[in-house]
Amino acid sequence: MMKFLFMVMFMFMMDSYWLILYIMYMFMFVYMFMYSGMIWVNISYFFGVDQAGFLMILLELMILSLMLLASGKMFMIKDYINEYLKVFIFMMMILLLLFSSMNLFIFFILFEVSLIPMVIMILGWGAQSERLQAGVYLMFYMIMFSMPMMIGIFFCMKKNYTLMFYISVEVTSIYIFFIMMLVFLMKMPIYLIHLWLPKAHVEASISGSMILAGLLLKLGGFGLIRVLINFNYLLMKINYMVISLGLSGSLIVSLICMRQIDLKSLIAYSSIVHMGLVVTSIMIMTNYSVMGAMMMMIAHGLSSSGLFCLVNIFYERLKSRSFFLMKGMMNYMPMMSMWWFLLISSSISCPPSLNLISEIMLMISIISWNSFTFMVLVLIMFLSVVYMLYLYSYSQNGDFYKGSNYFFLVEIREILLLFFHWFYLNIFFLKSDFLLI
Repeated sequence: MMKFLFMVMFMFMMDSYWLILYIMYMFMFVYMFMYSGMIWVNISYFFGVDQAGFLMILLELMILSLMLLASGKMFMIKDYINEYLKVFIFMMMILLLLFSSMNLFIFFILFEVSLIPMVIMILGWGAQSERLQAGVYLMFYMIMFSMPMMIGIFFCMKKNYTLMFYISVEVTSIYIFFIMMLVFLMKMPIYLIHLWLPKAHVEASISGSMILAGLLLKLGGFGLIRVLINFNYLLMKINYMVISLGLSGSLIVSLICMRQIDLKSLIAYSSIVHMGLVVTSIMIMTNYSVMGAMMMMIAHGLSSSGLFCLVNIFYERLKSRSFFLMKGMMNYMPMMSMWWFLLISSSISCPPSLNLISEIMLMISIISWNSFTFMVLVLIMFLSVVYMLYLYSYSQNGDFYKGSNYFFLVEIREILLLFFHWFYLNIFFLKSDFLLI
């Protein structure tokens, strides 16, 4: 890991967009060859990589390289390029350290610091004045739920004299359980504490939306996997409370998705549906359910990021994300219609996407925990297909909006961006044992 961190710090001195993009892809391919079947590798005292951390770092490198590719127009119009690159590299360094952290306190500090570049991206490169409200929402939710977790960390240190993840010490306090869980449930987010997510997505630029959907939502699931190992006894007693909230929240948000008129807002709410299933699976805390949750996080990170890219491609041409204006796109951009179909079919778990394997594993693990969840899961899956097909059919069919007089052809950069999203999703399907932890 040190060679990667050294190279990331060296990147601070670069101001070339194409050079940093090349180095990001080099990082990704070199990192894939570092995979080891061992439980822990590259261990120092506070940092090391296990298999879950390895997969999250791989997802980070994929999303960040695609995010840089998606920001090509920003570099063409020279919209504060150097500042953007510095924020980008700072974000990459923080996430590399976070996913390789082996100490709970260091993990918590890095978890909080990761908020800073995200808020800068929303406030600095957001499109509308409402981005200020979105930034305040994000900071308020994060600070309000993070302070109790610090109390829980101090309690764990006082009781166990260690905060290392690989030293599992049983904690039996129900209050500590809930204050440690809340910050991760907010970050995913779970229903009832999700209001910051649609606002942040709608006001963020394309790079902000990609990193928010692809990586920052996954910090919550990754943190749950790390922390819950110390709460095995309590999980057997009270996990049904969080599981009930996760499943019922996913069902309610699926209905909310079907009445959205903003494309970005619909995709943001669909993320809450998927994350509710991930929370449910993690709370069961068996090997099979955790593997399914990790696969779902990686699959959702790539598919939702690709959908946000598609929305941005149309937004740059129509200057609107409204369902009422973005119609009849199949007549004007038939190639984009194909990419809409491929990414939406991946999002609703059609083969050969990674989403298919992950949803099968999630359903098996949840139904084996309690067979009464079967009908709820069937409803969630059905409604997910309904609102995604609604998104496809409404945007691609119908009459083109006559008031739009500004349109230009698709760039090669945009086709490459969509191809890599779809390619990563399907190549992992062929090598899914690579993702087993």
